[in-house]
Amino acid sequence: MTSSVTARRHHYEFAHRTLPELVRSGRFDLVEMAEHDVLEPALLGAWEALGDALPPQERVDAQGLSVWAVDLAGGRALLVRFPPVQRLPEALLAAVLPGADGAPPRYLTLEFAGTEDGQVQTMIGEWDGEAHRDWGVGPEPDPNAFVVALEQLLRG
Repeated sequence: MTSSVTARRHHYEFAHRTLPELVRSGRFDLVEMAEHDVLEPALLGAWEALGDALPPQERVDAQGLSVWAVDLAGGRALLVRFPPVQRLPEALLAAVLPGADGAPPRYLTLEFAGTEDGQVQTMIGEWDGEAHRDWGVGPEPDPNAFVVALEQLLRG
């Protein structure tokens, strides 16, 4: 894993543009789709479609892309695991949380922020429209640790 600051276009576009736009659109109940095992194939198809629009040298294999529903912040949410990261600021994981009181869903990421002494460093980010918010240093790159960190963030 390198810590180059130029993310691979396929990885970045999917995690930081395509998926957040899908979440914000509100056209689909993504949690229900995940619970009925239809969301992951749809995301794999979207990953492949994005790659097909890119030059071959910019494509990234979908190996590792997965999604599942979890209990988070008193409700059902989604976790998405992306293919392995290589460069800054590719996303390791994302969480889709239902919006409160009719607000749009929230899309938070656990992003690769570099390495120190061979340990992966992360940061938590959030996409809100075209704006990106940095919530600071993230946990180890583990789904359970990400859920715990999000619970703390949402409480505080």
